[in-house]
Amino acid sequence: MKKTFKLFLTLIIAAFAIGLSSCGGADAPEGMQLAGGGDGLGYKFFVPEEWVVSSYGEFDCAYVSAVNNTSVAFGEASIPDYGKDGMDADEMRKYFKERMDNLDYMKSRKLTVDAEKCAFGNEQNAYKFVYTYDYPQNGGAIRYRAMQILIERGGRLYIFQYNSQNSVPQYSTDAKTHYDIYLEKVNEIITSFVFEKDAPAKAPEAVAGSTGDFVLVSDPELCDFDFYAPKDSLPIASSSLVHRDLGGGATVSLSELILDSIPTDTQFGINEYWEGLKTNFEKSFGEIKVLSEYKSKGKDENGRDIFPNLLDNINGANGGRYYEYEYNYAGKTYRSYMVIIGIADTFSLDYYIYTYQAPVETYDKALCDKILSKVEFK
Repeated sequence: MKKTFKLFLTLIIAAFAIGLSSCGGADAPEGMQLAGGGDGLGYKFFVPEEWVVSSYGEFDCAYVSAVNNTSVAFGEASIPDYGKDGMDADEMRKYFKERMDNLDYMKSRKLTVDAEKCAFGNEQNAYKFVYTYDYPQNGGAIRYRAMQILIERGGRLYIFQYNSQNSVPQYSTDAKTHYDIYLEKVNEIITSFVFEKDAPAKAPEAVAGSTGDFVLVSDPELCDFDFYAPKDSLPIASSSLVHRDLGGGATVSLSELILDSIPTDTQFGINEYWEGLKTNFEKSFGEIKVLSEYKSKGKDENGRDIFPNLLDNINGANGGRYYEYEYNYAGKTYRSYMVIIGIADTFSLDYYIYTYQAPVETYDKALCDKILSKVEFK
């Protein structure tokens, strides 16, 4: 299976230790490792080789260690309507403000750098924001300092995020904060970033095998699955990740999920992944309401758990879990249906994550199920 780190969930990433794997990279600068992208995927995102590589949502992430959540993240976002013809400092500032204002704890932010023009790797059309904010925890608050760089390239919008505590480490002999300590490394990450000359081509809108109102939209060269979407859907990202705009605020995505260490005593080892994902999602969007999830329906006559037969209609799948939940964003309530899918063969067990989300008023579970039923794993 091809290894990717492309999933969609959140714009502000706070990494945590659940042991996700990194991919190598023979052309990585000395002392660095490839954390995302690669040949043919449009970019190469390098981080220090001693950092832990992971992924959340549509973002490639890395954090310092299991006991230090200083983190960086990079990913692609939907470009706003007002940015379709290009984004200058004012439009970048508007985009940044809109998203930050939707997070209650970000109302405490204090900007020290506001839409400063900068370079990001080999791209010059980028704008930097640096700010502090107080994140509620255990009845108090922890102050963080963050750097966010918004990059526009080839009609696409990318986000880079650096996040660290704005306090001096315990027992430190100087006045440097966590943020300051790792800033040099982060600048190396930024400098080493490489955009390929051209972004990857959009996946074909219709190819052999398309039927009726659904068309094959995954790239057969990059994906280990065939993904069919309504023919009137629009691409958001098309590489080894498939992410489609279904209209009415609804989106759907599918990508491989890289898990490095799989506990053998839980089904497909994804309990910890979900709990960590939920924790970090709530840091960005506030509390989420879980409506339903994959749970035992009871015990059989031998005392074994009975689970719902979720994946009978997913071609090539061996098992998995689902989670349906709601959250508030930009004054709207959204509902998401996420499925983590296991694919086993003789020598390996691979994981994929499918997510359908929409405002509650346009949420269409029947469409979600229909798209999922048409996925074919190779």
